[in-house]
Amino acid sequence: CRNEIHNLPSLLISIENQTYKPDEIIFVDDNSTDETYDFLIDFAKKYDYIKVIKNSGKGKKSALIEAAKIAKSEYLMFTDADCILNKNHCRLALDYLSKNNSDMLLGAVDVTDEKGIFNIIEKIEFASLQAVTAYSALLNNPIMCNGANLIIRRTTYLQYINNINTSIASGDDMFMLHALKKNKSKINYLYNSDYIVKTKGTNSLKKFLLQRTRWAAKSLNYTDPTTISI
Repeated sequence: CRNEIHNLPSLLISIENQTYKPDEIIFVDDNSTDETYDFLIDFAKKYDYIKVIKNSGKGKKSALIEAAKIAKSEYLMFTDADCILNKNHCRLALDYLSKNNSDMLLGAVDVTDEKGIFNIIEKIEFASLQAVTAYSALLNNPIMCNGANLIIRRTTYLQYINNINTSIASGDDMFMLHALKKNKSKINYLYNSDYIVKTKGTNSLKKFLLQRTRWAAKSLNYTDPTTISI
């Protein structure tokens, strides 16, 4: 997380309300210039299973890699600082993974309900993206994923960690997806209304267009004819 002091409280509340507590939680502060790090340190004092570290590098990919290297759990569950988890999120993941030998587990993401035309547009757009993600995964040909709701076996993540192109700002989730897919790893999709991660929308035309431009550029990095035959 970087400069997320205004978003973190909602995420932390959703973590505290989990019906199943994870083995460990690792927050990585990515060179924040606000009070994010100190805020997380104070929160972590209440729980012995929460760790807060600073990113020794720069950027989200570096932060995620550092967390993965010190984690001890069998699976890594990733989400973003501006997200909210349903109270049954961790329990549903545990139940699914205990019955399925997944290397990667994909899940849905939706924007929170807010006023404004862009919120409506984003909700429709997210729904279409999630439909493609779910449908392609169910056909055993996943072509998309979202790092805000993503689980990867830790040993698998570390095995393919070099496939994460750190020279490109975003796309850690997609680089990993295509590395696993290329190597015939088991990738599943968990659909349950309680497993949908909520994230805040842009609520601004400028931010909306900027984000979509980045997404379009990101997609070009994974153009592969073998992934579009659905």
